[in-house]
Amino acid sequence: RADVVAGAVEPGDRLRAADWAEYFCRYSHDALPFAGHDCVESLPGDNAGYRREALERTRELFRDGFVEPFVNRRLADAGRTLRHEPAVVVYQGRSAGFGAFVRQRLEHGRDFGRRRG
Repeated sequence: RADVVAGAVEPGDRLRAADWAEYFCRYSHDALPFAGHDCVESLPGDNAGYRREALERTRELFRDGFVEPFVNRRLADAGRTLRHEPAVVVYQGRSAGFGAFVRQRLEHGRDFGRRRG
């Protein structure tokens, strides 16, 4: 019985160039198959289920937004079980476009760097 189960994120239909850029940037490491992929920080939050009881123990980490690598690392360090499940698959749809993608990645990078620092 796992505390976090994360599945694959596969490319959807009729993706544009910006959609493919987002897919390869964010989800290519979450594509099937998962062979040899055991880095718990990189479980895809976009296709993951968390046991509420386990997640509640990390609430202070996501008061300003949920960033799964930090939550996942805390859960793993606490001895919680995190796993990939290849039977659970979602498909990326079309994104909001290149400009929105670039802005989102810049904001994410700043936030991620601030939290690591």
